[in-house]
Amino acid sequence: WRLRERPEWDERYDEVVAFKQTHGNTLVPMTAIAEGNDEYCMLARWVNTQRVQYRLLQEGKRSFLTDDRIEKLDSIGF
Repeated sequence: WRLRERPEWDERYDEVVAFKQTHGNTLVPMTAIAEGNDEYCMLARWVNTQRVQYRLLQEGKRSFLTDDRIEKLDSIGF
């Protein structure tokens, strides 16, 4: 099986880079989801998913995070 490239991953990555430039970190508040904050709701979900997938990888479980994606996230201090 090959992972198909998902353009939305790159789009969300670009959003988290912009968020960091504005806010100085990649800690997109999860409250954005509960509050229905359209500006950060999808980004907060994406950030949470990346962190969950990274944890799975660290536990030796299946994860969709590739080495390339991990490098990109590490490069911004994610």
